[in-house]
Amino acid sequence: MAKKADILTPENILRVQGWARDGLTLEEIAQNLDIALSTLCKWKNEEKELSEALKIGRDVADRVIENALYKAAAEGNITAQIFWLKNRKPQQWRDGKALEIAGQLDTSPPIIGVNFVSPDDSEITNPYYLAEKRIKQEHGREWFERWKQNNLAAYDELVADCQAEIDARQAEGGAAV
Repeated sequence: MAKKADILTPENILRVQGWARDGLTLEEIAQNLDIALSTLCKWKNEEKELSEALKIGRDVADRVIENALYKAAAEGNITAQIFWLKNRKPQQWRDGKALEIAGQLDTSPPIIGVNFVSPDDSEITNPYYLAEKRIKQEHGREWFERWKQNNLAAYDELVADCQAEIDARQAEGGAAV
């Protein structure tokens, strides 16, 4: 098995950024590096340079698509216009009917948050919980909620990566990956 230092060279970090920019999934990037997806996910959490390369590459790709969508909408593409408006102004453009609620208004103070002892990542078996935990640790709860709403495909990919990591860990008999 190749060592992390042999694979995560500056040249390969630059390649990873390019692959992310070109729209490759984490699974495809792992294949290009000749490592397991779970290994890439682990290294991504451990190595800031790798994490940043993936983020920068994906941001560039997202901007290209956003600009293409905007241009298509501005040039009269009805589908692009609908998509743009439903996502940018959901209160005015969402599908469905308004729901009227009758009854009394609860004015008791809301629950702001609940503190609990978080299990070690190696004990987590729910990929959604693991994905949210990792993002919230890095960026905070509010950032995660905004990001998740605007990046559902990336969130689904992260959950899939976490599921692969959990599966690999369970296949090894519960040992941490």
